[in-house]
Amino acid sequence: MMATAVYLEKKLAGICTYHRCAKPPSDGAQLCPRHLAKQRKRDATYKAKLRARRRHAGQCAFCPAKSKTYRCMACLIKAGLGPTKSVQSSVDKSARIAARTVMHGDGRTRYHGQARRGQQSRAQLDEQDLADAIARLQRAKDGLAAARSPEAQLLPRIQREDAERAALAQLELAGRFLDDVGERNSRLNGPVRIPASGRR
Repeated sequence: MMATAVYLEKKLAGICTYHRCAKPPSDGAQLCPRHLAKQRKRDATYKAKLRARRRHAGQCAFCPAKSKTYRCMACLIKAGLGPTKSVQSSVDKSARIAARTVMHGDGRTRYHGQARRGQQSRAQLDEQDLADAIARLQRAKDGLAAARSPEAQLLPRIQREDAERAALAQLELAGRFLDDVGERNSRLNGPVRIPASGRR
């Protein structure tokens, strides 16, 4: 209980929550840059070992499902990596983030998503949400095609169903992005109703 109280005190005081550290935390984190880097390294090592153990046991590296491949079909769909897809989109995203990340004079690294301060404009938010909705719909389309492909028919029924559920979940996420756009613009012409997957 004492450790929890100290943790909360440090968090409220805006200092690194690592034991006996009094440095300011990194942006968007509760640890200073040094301890955040150590924590991320520990997390990466743990996840790498977990993936290796799962593969050794004949499981998907990212879930306990039995799989002959590194990722089972459901995890491929969740990651947006269908049979015809590559990791190009995630690489492009990383490059965009790196291009907008700047180290300031105080030694802190900050991400600048837009040139001016303040909230993004409605047009920017709409553009992002619509792009995300389209991407999720494409994931759903590709995922359903993969889950119903001849290759998928060779998988156990439960794995085929997991793959279809993962694809259909993308429709629900797309619906949420569309709902956000509709609510954001409802003042223009009354409430905008966007039907989402599975809603009645």
